[in-house]
Amino acid sequence: MQETTDKTTPDALDRGLHDVGSRPDLRLFFRHIVDLTLLASEEDAQQSWVNLSLNLNLASRVLRAANSRFSGQGSPPVQALPQAMLLLSLKTVREIAVDALLSDYLRNKTPLVHDLFAQALLTGSHARQLAHKSGHVLVEQAFACGLLRNLGELLVASYWPDEYGQILESVKRDSLEEQQACRTYLGFSWDDLARAVIRHWRLPEKVLATFDACENSEDYAVAAAVSFAHDVSKAVFTGDPAGSTGRLRTVLENYRNVTGAEEPETRAQLTIALREVWEIFSTARLPVDLNRFYLRLGDTSHQNERDGNMPGTGNARSMDPPAPPGRPRGGTTVVMPSRGDPGLKRLLMRTLSSMREAAHCDRIAFCAPNKPRTHVLGCFGIGKGIQPLIQQLRFPLSARNSPFLTALMEQSNVFVEDTRESHYRLSYFSTLIRPTGFCILPVIVEQTAVACFYLDRLSSKLILDAQKKQRLLASRESVAEALARTGLGQMPA
Repeated sequence: MQETTDKTTPDALDRGLHDVGSRPDLRLFFRHIVDLTLLASEEDAQQSWVNLSLNLNLASRVLRAANSRFSGQGSPPVQALPQAMLLLSLKTVREIAVDALLSDYLRNKTPLVHDLFAQALLTGSHARQLAHKSGHVLVEQAFACGLLRNLGELLVASYWPDEYGQILESVKRDSLEEQQACRTYLGFSWDDLARAVIRHWRLPEKVLATFDACENSEDYAVAAAVSFAHDVSKAVFTGDPAGSTGRLRTVLENYRNVTGAEEPETRAQLTIALREVWEIFSTARLPVDLNRFYLRLGDTSHQNERDGNMPGTGNARSMDPPAPPGRPRGGTTVVMPSRGDPGLKRLLMRTLSSMREAAHCDRIAFCAPNKPRTHVLGCFGIGKGIQPLIQQLRFPLSARNSPFLTALMEQSNVFVEDTRESHYRLSYFSTLIRPTGFCILPVIVEQTAVACFYLDRLSSKLILDAQKKQRLLASRESVAEALARTGLGQMPA
């Protein structure tokens, strides 16, 4: 493909499509990704069981995750994949599957492809956060479409690396747009190639609509979130580092009437996205250097991922001032609620003490979502080192692989006997809090999870038999009933 042109040439696009379309491993990889992320319900998940069972690596990970969470204390092991998928929930299976598929596909790829895939994951994660915030679109659809938004560039870099280098050089030297430079060297733009490949692979139309959705179409909300996330990633993480702030502000201005996003909020969302990318690559045991990404965000305080720590945690700030600590008693610190109904305060503190005794845990905290339900916040608690824990309990509810998302958004109890054996072991939550075992119990009032109890151990497994679990659940229900009687406006915080 040596001809140069500034227009798309059908013959060149056909040749490019033939080169890419002849690689079944690539088609199957993206087919699996799209199937898993666009499933809308547990019923839809049944259709993917056969495909999942064909990927032994993926199936074994799902089974291990189910057994680590649900086996033990006399329970029989989980041996069937459909049973494991139902026990773990669709969200958890998605996360495990994406990690396994990425590990398989990227294992022998070049650092350049790893880097471009990291950017694709950044776009997908950012789009998911935007979708979660809007409340109007399916968050996993936004993730899948965001992941595929840069498909064309990824394919060009993978299969025409020489031309890809010339394209980037031309963009820098001749101040050309990327799409125009790609047409000059290949006869098509990488968005042209992405559209053609998506059609050839027969991926859902909603993925294709991400590129061309009209303002009045039903896919516009997803397309706008994905387009914004894509342009933000390009502005911040590519091009001259010195101009990244100016490019970001230009993108924010261009989308002001669409997203209304502000610069601090967008940078915070990118930091969350970077944490997720680190987690995905680490779980898949794939090398990736995110230092340059953090430096472009102006974050120089993070720990390097080679130290085994989560990048980007060094500059963590509390969203609200911490509650005042109580007096230490017998090595145990108490952080008291600062406001709320006095009777509820007394009930909650008695409940915390009772639950801590029942579980024999090191720490217990009462947590609640903020008003927009974008983050869960630690409010008060009891235990050794409880004050720093309260300050650390600030997690976005849109993040992948978050036990708080499972508890508060899916309204499911989370019992993890040994974090090191669970799929949470490399999550941002586990890397920051470092529990050996933990559980999270949502408090549900009028079909909404309004708060949760977090319990953990720091040096031994959190083994809870049926009797202990029943005591914890009964205590949780008494708090839910009290909140329903008193009113959520009086909930202590």
